[in-house]
Parts: sequence; structure tokens; C-alpha cells
Amino acid sequence: MSALAASALVGGGLIALAGNSASADPASLTLNYTCPFPLIGTQPISVDISTDIPGTIEVNEMTPPIEIEAITTVNAKTHQGLKTVASTTIEGSAIAYSNIAAPGFDLPLEVPIEIPKQNIPPAPPYTEFDITANGSAPEISFSEPGHGEITVGDLLLTLTPRKADGTPTGLKTFESACTVVEGQDNVLAEFEVVPEGGGSTDVTDPDVTDPDVTDPDVTDPDVTDPDVTDPDVTDPDVTDPDVTDPDVTDPDVTDPDVTDPDVTDPDVTDPDVTDPDVTDPDVTDPDVTDPDVTDPDVTDPDVTDPDVTDPDATDPDGGPGDLIEYGYNLAGTSHIGTANGDVPISGDLDALFDLESGEYEGELNLAPTSGSFSILGFLPATSDIDFEQVGPTTGTLQEGVLTSSSTMNILLPSISLFGIPIGGGETCKTVEPSVIDLQSTGEFFDPLEGGEIAGTYALSAVQDCGPLTGFISPFMAGPNNTLSINLTPKS
Repeated sequence: MSALAASALVGGGLIALAGNSASADPASLTLNYTCPFPLIGTQPISVDISTDIPGTIEVNEMTPPIEIEAITTVNAKTHQGLKTVASTTIEGSAIAYSNIAAPGFDLPLEVPIEIPKQNIPPAPPYTEFDITANGSAPEISFSEPGHGEITVGDLLLTLTPRKADGTPTGLKTFESACTVVEGQDNVLAEFEVVPEGGGSTDVTDPDVTDPDVTDPDVTDPDVTDPDVTDPDVTDPDVTDPDVTDPDVTDPDVTDPDVTDPDVTDPDVTDPDVTDPDVTDPDVTDPDVTDPDVTDPDVTDPDVTDPDVTDPDATDPDGGPGDLIEYGYNLAGTSHIGTANGDVPISGDLDALFDLESGEYEGELNLAPTSGSFSILGFLPATSDIDFEQVGPTTGTLQEGVLTSSSTMNILLPSISLFGIPIGGGETCKTVEPSVIDLQSTGEFFDPLEGGEIAGTYALSAVQDCGPLTGFISPFMAGPNNTLSINLTPKS
């Protein structure tokens, strides 16, 4: 049984940076994270971060202590995981990874956060609930003016769920490295660093002129423009383009109304002539497929739709509806009422647990054993005993109570009376399998710590044990047999 889950808790909200000055402006951000937890695997959390930070900060001015508040929403599966191990409160700490960037300044921060002890809502029902955390970052200053921003990153949580008596649950204290879901805007706040005294970051003086810059609206009377002509002055070498000599033809000028049949215009196309090297974008060839165009009626077996889930697939990270692996070693004793003797029991149980339903199914393996009995209160007998499971072991773990049901054939390889073999063999076993129903005996069964389960069962008559089967069977069959087993989680 791997371990059940504790919590996604405080998650993302543990990040920060924010000014505390009177001129500070509110800033907020909501981020989604994924966090791996014991037993329930990776779970989503949502974090609302809020803070106050000044819109402007002067160069070389120390910011006030940086304060933040974060409210993390934990899902119902995490709530159930915490309650499965009897958690009533949660507390801990975190390191929030964030970054402050401004001109000449790029500072990764590891902000320590304290998570005060707070109550976990009673259950059932299992629902989302909020965890509140507060933190602060050190004072900082900037040496250059310009634009700055604060971004929020991943989290490292250290959490301790506790029982009602204040002791840690089977989860003890654990760490969870939470990762920001990609594709989100992770900018918590933006600000401007301004020069000392609060002046503008614009460094140009409107009253100072640059001698190398000329004003296009100012002219110098001593400078003539070669592109400007005097309309009253004529140049004999210049002809008027608007006056033509009818007796002179220009070989470079063609008459637009005269066409040369041997000359084709490259810009004119014949609508009846097609160019085999030119394709019409509006005409598709049915034998040619475009690799960038998909047919909505054709599915690619190698491509999965992220919005469609396979009911037969399980998520190894323990997503919603997944089965959780439990593993226990077991040791105990069974008392056989009719034969009046005890049998030591050992073995293990491997099960898959559905946290949402509280049901599990597993394989119970009991090791071969032997017992000593007092037949009729005075006849000493011994027997080797083996177990043959019929079907899986099933049960529930709900509200701190573990139940178990197994069906077993009991085999008797050898039976002796006064040390003399009187029966047994490979075929010697109970006529009907025994149904063994057990239940936890403690006030609350913590699957991470294990505990005792106990119950009663009946043994049927035996068969195929040799010539003395009729003598042996009455001393084995009977209803008042007990079984007590201690379950210890596998390491």
C-alpha cells in the first residue's frame, strides 16, 4: 500500500514580492500548479496571490518589507486523502521561487513562507477547501531607472498534517515540489524605477538645441536651393516638355494604338492557355493530400485527444479516479475452535485502493503453517496447514474503518495423532471454501501506520484425507474459529 495522500495545500500562494508603502497599489494573480503528494499522487491546486506594491520606486530607495497573502484551493481528493489518515489540522512552511527584474537588476528570490496551523474541514462530504498563508521578502533597492516586474515561479512545500490529539499522521512531515502549469501569465506586478527625487526617466532638455540639428521651418537667406527655379529666367538649353515638333519622331516613343504582332506582352495572359507549372489555389487534386489539413472524420490511432480519457488507463501520478497501491506484511494467530488449538498466521496483502469510493481489491498470500491441537481436550494432534485463495480479497476503508473479505480453501497435507500420521495428502482439504470477514479493531485505522484486523469464520468438513477421513473431519469442522492479524505497511 504505498501511502495515501496528504495534501496539496498551500501551494502556489507562497510567492511574493510587494511593497508596503502608503502609495502602494493592489496587485493580484491566480496561478495553477501541480503538486506530487504521498499516496494520492500528483494533484492540481489553484493559488490566489494578492499584495500591495508601489507603482513607482526611486533609484537607491529601499523598498518597504515585501508582504503577500496567498489563498490556496485544495481539491476534494486531497481532502479525502487527508481524512483517510485522520488529519484534522495542517501546518508547515514553504520556499517560494520568484524573480524581480529591472534595468541592471535581475534577482531570483527564495522567499521563506510560514504556514500557520489551520483546521481541515470535517468530512464527509469531501470538498474543496482553502488554505491561507502569509509571507514577506527582504527590502531591496534599484540603481538604474526604468521598467521593472515581479514574476512568480515554483514552490517547495514542507507540510505536517496532525491528528486531533496533535500527533503527526502516518504521513508525518513530507515535502512536495510544486510546478507552475505552463502557458500562464506569471507576472504578479509591474513598476517604474524613477530617478532620485521622483523626476522623469526622460533625459532630454527642451530648452537646449543641438547645433547639428536644423529646423526645416527656418531658411537661410544666403543659401540657395538648386532645386528651386526662378520663373522669370529662361535657359536656352532647356526645352519645354509640353511643346512638341510635329516633324520630329522619337524612336523611343511607341504609339499605344499600334501593336506589333511579333511582340507579346508578358503581363497579358491568354485565358485559353494554361501553364502546367502554375497551380490554381482554388482547384484541388483529389489524389493529392495536404499534410496540414486534417479530415475530421478520419482519426489517427497514434494521436490522442487531450479532452478524451481512456477509462481503462490509469495515471501513474495518481490523478482523479486512479487506484492507489497498498502493501502490507501480516502476522497473527487463528484459533481453531473444534480442534482446540492455535495456528500462527503470516503472509502479505497487496491491494489497489480507490480513494474516491473507499473500496479496494487485492491478493492475499498466506504462508504454509502448522498447529497443535487437543482433540476432545486430551488427544494431542498436529497438522500441517496450507491456504488456497479463491478469488481476490475485497474490502473498504471508509471513515477510519477497514474491512476485509477473503475466500479460502484450507488444505491439510499431513495430520498426526500422538505423533503418528493418520491422514492428509495433496487432495485433503475442506469441502467448501471458508469466507473470512475481518474488520479493524482500533478507533481509527491509518493506512500508513497499519493496525489490527480481526474476525470469525467457519470451517467445513474435510474430504479426501485418507481412510480416516470420517474420524478426522468432525474434529476440524465448526463455526467458532477466530483470526486476528496485525497489518504492517511494507517499506
